[in-house]
Amino acid sequence: KLTDSNAVDIVLTDINMPVMDGLTLLRKIGEREISCKCVVVSAYGDLHNIRIAMNSGAFDFITKPIDFKDLEK
Repeated sequence: KLTDSNAVDIVLTDINMPVMDGLTLLRKIGEREISCKCVVVSAYGDLHNIRIAMNSGAFDFITKPIDFKDLEK
């Protein structure tokens, strides 16, 4: 879907997903040079994966449970 058009400006992805994990998704977005910002959603205690995500090109991260006021900022 992301390679079909430039209509997507932001991607919210969890680290743990059933088919493809969020870190793999970040890597694939970077490999394809897709122009969008990626925000990773993760558990507060998962700092190791959050660090990997930020080093892999994530724009930002938000922890679960999601504070929607924080997400808006």
